[in-house]
Amino acid sequence: MRFGLLFERFLSLEKAGPPDIDLDIESHRREEVIQYVYTRYGRRHAAQVANMITYKPRLAVRDAARALGYPEAQTRETTRHIHHTPSGPDSALPDDVRSLASHLHGLPRHLGVHSGGMVLTRQPIGQIMPVEWATAQGRSVLQGDKEDVAAAGLIKIDLLGLGMLSALHTACDLIREHHGITYTLASIPQDDPGVYKMIARGDTIGVSVPPAPRYPLSAQHGMLASDLRDGPQPGLWRTRHSPAVMQKPPTCACCPGNRSFPE
Repeated sequence: MRFGLLFERFLSLEKAGPPDIDLDIESHRREEVIQYVYTRYGRRHAAQVANMITYKPRLAVRDAARALGYPEAQTRETTRHIHHTPSGPDSALPDDVRSLASHLHGLPRHLGVHSGGMVLTRQPIGQIMPVEWATAQGRSVLQGDKEDVAAAGLIKIDLLGLGMLSALHTACDLIREHHGITYTLASIPQDDPGVYKMIARGDTIGVSVPPAPRYPLSAQHGMLASDLRDGPQPGLWRTRHSPAVMQKPPTCACCPGNRSFPE
């Protein structure tokens, strides 16, 4: 809003699903925020989203061998070479293990806890979806993953722990300690010409995470602030109807001198 950028990234009519609500938090403080949510809203109205853990090839073989009574040491040795694809007929697996593992592959094994996905409800959350106490103390978890949450008409809020925010906080502390200048994450200068020179030459390795080019051109102007953070991403400036044609990006209001974003 400060720079008058568009919000189609969040409100585009072409986006079929519910909006993404992501809150970026310093990585070492995410648990603090999660516990604040539970304290503020109560475990009757707040819970974390589950992850559906399904059988991958190696795990399917190990569980099948365990169920059929094969020694654990032999199973570990046999499955060392199995990664993301099921074992072939020429593998050293016994036929009964291979057969049972092929039936297990892809089936749900257990529920995990989403690292930061939470749901808040006005009515008791147990009236909408089954909920259980998590293994970790002070947490509740829904008995459903993000697809189940969406099907129930609930919106997931992601509390994302970002190491980059922790690094920025540490950098501010070091600047204050060694140079006597106090910065916070909110007061870091936004118009440092040296930063824009680095961005213009593409010197942005290690800066945050590049955005995925999945939004139409009309929505990408609203992503300019992220693009400036992540560095030049020429592939984002392809048109919807001519994806092979590169177009000059629109002028960015937040660059000094109202310059065009570098191609």
